Amino acid sequence: MLIAIFNDPKSAAVAWPDVESLLIGLGARRVEGRKGRVAFLLNDKRADFKRPPQGGKAPYNHLRFVREFLIAAGIAP
Repeated sequence: MLIAIFNDPKSAAVAWPDVESLLIGLGARRVEGRKGRVAFLLNDKRADFKRPPQGGKAPYNHLRFVREFLIAAGIAP
């Protein structure tokens, strides 16, 4: 999963629940918000997202932000 986010997220067909599982597995803390919003805290960095409907595929911009968040938190493959 981590490789899919860093290689070419434009072509990656990644389910949002898998992204959340990856972030949790890397040690991020999930903070539930309202109306489908969720935040992740990892190594003093924060990322906020609106979940795709019904646990669907993560949009490209979400994957790009996840990659930027991981880099800022000091995580890379």
